[in-house]
Amino acid sequence: MFKLKSKPISCLLLLLACTLNNLSGCSSIPATNIESSQTEVEQIQASKIALDGRDKFNSNAQYAEIGNKQYVFFERSEGLNFKDKSIHLSEIVDKQKAVEKISPTTQFTQNKQFSTLSGLVKEKERQWLYFTYGDSIRKKPATILKGQVMPDGRLTAVTQVTLNHDIEVGSWPYFHYHNGQYYMVYRKIKCCELGFAVSENGTDFTSTNQSGFKGFMPAIASFGDGSLIYTYQRTFPTDQLRSNGKVKYTLKSRYQISHDQGQTWQPEKIVTDTTFTVHDAIPFLRQDGNIDLYYSHGFNRKIGHWSLWRRCVNSQGDLGKEYLVADESIGHIAKPNVFRRTDGRIVLLFSEQGEEIRNGSQQTFSILNSDADCQFNKD
Repeated sequence: MFKLKSKPISCLLLLLACTLNNLSGCSSIPATNIESSQTEVEQIQASKIALDGRDKFNSNAQYAEIGNKQYVFFERSEGLNFKDKSIHLSEIVDKQKAVEKISPTTQFTQNKQFSTLSGLVKEKERQWLYFTYGDSIRKKPATILKGQVMPDGRLTAVTQVTLNHDIEVGSWPYFHYHNGQYYMVYRKIKCCELGFAVSENGTDFTSTNQSGFKGFMPAIASFGDGSLIYTYQRTFPTDQLRSNGKVKYTLKSRYQISHDQGQTWQPEKIVTDTTFTVHDAIPFLRQDGNIDLYYSHGFNRKIGHWSLWRRCVNSQGDLGKEYLVADESIGHIAKPNVFRRTDGRIVLLFSEQGEEIRNGSQQTFSILNSDADCQFNKD
């Protein structure tokens, strides 16, 4: 067992360090509960569309389906140093083609150098895109806006979102709507405590308590029974040493569950023990009311490269088997985002980082036909 580090180092710098120093190459724990199937891989191969070239660096993405139109909003920066960050829009026009359009957020961000996506929520017949902008990605207060996505991709009814304390662009807040309640999770300006806030109108949010979570890259979703699942990742020490004799630290995604709308949370659990390093866990509501966790790790891959996996979890926290979604034939996978289409199929968005992340990455759109097989552990 490894003791968790109580105060992780700077979250953004750590994310870059883990990527550039190939920490996913740490020793792996023998995997006894994984399934490798080519079904999902073949579905992605047949449906994937690159939304931009590899000369940029991409991360978060959101999907909106309005009538017969499909749109993907995604973030783009010039490089890993995040000297700028902006939001872009592509329309999926057929099975093999996407057309980039003028970003509908540009006119509202006042030409700020930094702007990030914060989420897209469906409220009855309306869809709201949340995004942030500011003068700096770190340490300076940012503004959060929301706008209703129209059938042509424009935003209307753009409104400033309020929170009872400051937030920064690099907090990457994440929004979720369920049964008349809006939820917002985020990382606070003083690294690395994570926040949890609620709203009845989707505009005015109040941080209800100190979550007690330490980490970054938070996300939240609801089970069919209304319980909440909060995912995030943070560092912990491995049994490996660097060349200077210091202990190597790596990242692992975790989750906690609440049965009372976030007033209390169950003890945290890790997403998988298959490898030491697990990134970018995203919770996604299944059609049976359970949750599928999508995440990246490097089991059976060369050092520094990740495949995409998913596994079912129920509202009691029980985990099902791990299933491979995208392997080396798809590429080096990070930053998954998952959405349900009206036909029941799944839109999977991810960043494909190629052989060398310094050379940029591609934002990719793809389709999966169904949820993961939900076989829970018997032990």
